[in-house]
Amino acid sequence: MANFGSSFDTIAALATAKGMGAIAMVRVSGKQAITVVDSFFVGKSPLAEVPASKACVGKFYDGTQFVDEVVATVYRAPASYTGEDLVEICMHGSSYIYGKVMECLLRKARIATAGEFTKRAFLHGKMDLTKAESVDDLIKAKTAKSHQLAVGQYQGKLFAKISQILQELSERRAELELEIDFLEQGLQQVDLAEFRQKILQIKQELQDLLSRADDGVMIKDGFRVVLIGGANAGKSSIFNALLANNRAIVTPVAGTTRDYLEEVISLDGFLVRVYDTAGLRQTDCEIEQEGISRSLELLREAHLVLSVGSPDVDFQDLPSDVDLQKVRKIFNKADLLSPEQRQQASRSGLLLSSAVEAGGLSQIRQELLARLQSAGQELESGIVSSARQKGCVSSCIQYLQKVLQTIDDDLGFEFIAFELKLASGSLEQMVGSVSSEDILHSIFANFCIGK
Repeated sequence: MANFGSSFDTIAALATAKGMGAIAMVRVSGKQAITVVDSFFVGKSPLAEVPASKACVGKFYDGTQFVDEVVATVYRAPASYTGEDLVEICMHGSSYIYGKVMECLLRKARIATAGEFTKRAFLHGKMDLTKAESVDDLIKAKTAKSHQLAVGQYQGKLFAKISQILQELSERRAELELEIDFLEQGLQQVDLAEFRQKILQIKQELQDLLSRADDGVMIKDGFRVVLIGGANAGKSSIFNALLANNRAIVTPVAGTTRDYLEEVISLDGFLVRVYDTAGLRQTDCEIEQEGISRSLELLREAHLVLSVGSPDVDFQDLPSDVDLQKVRKIFNKADLLSPEQRQQASRSGLLLSSAVEAGGLSQIRQELLARLQSAGQELESGIVSSARQKGCVSSCIQYLQKVLQTIDDDLGFEFIAFELKLASGSLEQMVGSVSSEDILHSIFANFCIGK
């Protein structure tokens, strides 16, 4: 990776959350970072003379005005987070103090854009693009499993997988280039049947990776569980019991929920988004009609649909475009059933629930955990976890299919080599070996400023 540092401005940003706290930290990065901070910092010696990775206590001045006693840590290129000279300044967490420090620094540097520190780390070869994406995922991780997924990406597990596949593609391309040279001499060395089988194996490996991509996105963004059922079937009671919180209004009046409610819970370390939706029914109420319309949209996007019925409310017919593989029927108010009726319902494949019995939601929780644990089995091996990564893998598979078709159509080694180059390019874009400014902007735009 080329060294871009000489053309970069020196940047500064608050690296800790805004607000009052014990400590705040400001980061400064760039060719002039140490010089910029030195113009305000007074310690035993200038920071320019301080050894790398050493923290120094000193005073921060705005001209002759004392601002605060700070700790400045110097990191020298390339052994820093960004790959450039970098200074981290820790101070008391007063908004006035860190605001004053930033005011001073921005006289000689500019404010960093969102994610610019991590973007520079990528551009200086400190990390690949999948690792750079994982930095934001680490910051935003809300549960143990989303953290585990981000850690795996940060440690390079997905990168290692993609690098291995790229190596295999490179070897196949080298075989073809050698074959083209041999053909000029009237010789043929490559066994096309064996070559085709190798491409097929690479394609299958990528398809396996792609098949788990939705699991990766789900673990990061949340497993979506939608409760649907007739008015007064008890959806809101189940919703509240899952949350252990009276979030939804529960009354004997049919149609209490006019719009969907969403809450987030952690279940065995997994992030779960639970939706209580408006019952699907005919109504003249415009507000309720809008709620029902939104409920239908949620049904199509759900990972699991819990269709709720009860002794006094039948199960509702679901729209034909809802995948029945993700629907489980819940017979609620099971506390009203006799032992014989419970057994009959269980034999029919229904999950029993009761919001008033101890352990009344155990079967629902077991169903959720079974699906979540299945999705989380590959966490340790590195899985695709963003739409961008998924698109790159999908694109590579499409090009490999063209390679196979080109072989079958006997179009020649040059055409095979061309499609293989495009396939490699898709994965190179995924890890950042090649990338455009538009792609980088879309990745880093959602980062916090100081990261």
